[in-house]
Amino acid sequence: MKNKWIRICQELHFAKSEKIQFNRVVLFLVPGNDVITGGIISIAGIYKSLKSCEQKLGINCYVCTQPLNDNLLHFKGHNQDLTIYNFHSILRKLLPDSELLIHVPESHILQTIRCLRQPFFKKLLDKKNINLSLNILNQNPNYFDPTAIMPIEFEFFKSVSITNAHFAYTKPINIGGRIIESFYLGVPNGQDSMLPISFEDKENLILLSHDLLLQDEDIPIQKLKNSLPEFRFRTIKNMSYVEYKRLQQKAKWCITFGEGLDFYFMDSYFYGGISLAVFNDLFFTSDFKELDSVFTSTEEMMENAAKIILQHSEPKKFAELNKTGNIILSKYYSTSKYHERVYEFHADWIKTISNGNSD
Repeated sequence: MKNKWIRICQELHFAKSEKIQFNRVVLFLVPGNDVITGGIISIAGIYKSLKSCEQKLGINCYVCTQPLNDNLLHFKGHNQDLTIYNFHSILRKLLPDSELLIHVPESHILQTIRCLRQPFFKKLLDKKNINLSLNILNQNPNYFDPTAIMPIEFEFFKSVSITNAHFAYTKPINIGGRIIESFYLGVPNGQDSMLPISFEDKENLILLSHDLLLQDEDIPIQKLKNSLPEFRFRTIKNMSYVEYKRLQQKAKWCITFGEGLDFYFMDSYFYGGISLAVFNDLFFTSDFKELDSVFTSTEEMMENAAKIILQHSEPKKFAELNKTGNIILSKYYSTSKYHERVYEFHADWIKTISNGNSD
């Protein structure tokens, strides 16, 4: 009953607010469960950037739940203004002879490809003579195993591409014996769109990433708290994205226990704070090693966290470390350049399909 009601709401919203005008359509696939993850927030960012220039590019773009997933109308904890549609419903609305680019998260690539190869979907695509292109949204290589994809999986697509959220792993990838160039997109966060808060206006608040709750090893948080009695600590969990952003603006410090170069890390710096992280060469480029707030291991980070925080308790030293971090981050993360890259990638896709070339 719930799925049926959501489908009705989706159809009503589409009829009121959307229209497929072009025979070039871009779909962003998300899971059918309402969760807050950096990956999903990143997908929403790409979609919104592309949506702002769809008329200029001559495309239509939508967010859909993955094939055969439950229906979802809106996210509750973030991007509430974004309407999510049913994948099959959008396919039925496509104009005949359309070109369709599907953005799929790296963790769901095999599931999506195999769904699309099912007779149910293949018949609909063939009936309308739809040409499929695939882009793999490679946001966390730990969730992406290129060796698990066989060459036959790609025969279904006119072109195949890969876009990355981090510069460090932007390089050609061998998938099933096929070399595919990857394109660096990044994320929408940047110093040019996020207003930094001054040291004086920030609070003695230290944020801890939710990854802390997933660690197998014993993290001595209580020891750190005892060393910094003047600070409050808050773990990022069970809160909306708006509440998280509000806390990042208030907090002087953030400690991330995840991949390192994540939203926790960069948001802290962009909002005028400082984040501690462990260097991970899968996500960080080598220049981040210059930062006093980046460590070689969790043990080293926790042993030195209190010392680093106390050493930078004076506004000038705090501002110097924040500035150094922002100089490095801004080489890779800029909101304006991100929008340019989103536009460029899709303009290149249009050129590729217009020329009848595959990757």
